[in-house]
Amino acid sequence: SAPSEATLPVVGAALGEAFASQAGTPLADLAASACDRAGRFRVRRAVVVRSHEDARSQLSTVTAPPAPPRGAERVVLVFPGPGSQVPGMGRHLYDDAPVFRAALDRCDALLAPLLGRSLVPLLLDDAADPPQMYAIELTQPVVFAFGWALA
Repeated sequence: SAPSEATLPVVGAALGEAFASQAGTPLADLAASACDRAGRFRVRRAVVVRSHEDARSQLSTVTAPPAPPRGAERVVLVFPGPGSQVPGMGRHLYDDAPVFRAALDRCDALLAPLLGRSLVPLLLDDAADPPQMYAIELTQPVVFAFGWALA
């Protein structure tokens, strides 16, 4: 890691030399130390190496990536899969976040006719029937609706 894109090649080269100069130290230990230190800076790169010399070679050629073209930024949303749901998991957000509540209500309005029931009670009631939460016909819609409302 480095404090800026511009300093990344200098820091990478120095780290590569440090790895190569400590050939008696296991790579895993050096990598762990580098990771502990990495948290201080926001600009990061990763390499996969098999030897100390390989580390020197790859780290000495680390460069800052080219700037993406304007407008190329994209948002990626990653949601958990089935098994992450628990009764009442949306209660506090539903009570405290109007945007979440509106999105969940909208999703529920679209899904309830297909499911034959509302998902909102499962997401709000801490005492909801856990077996219902884990029934496959409800698990996917519950996880989807919660993720969609969060987004």
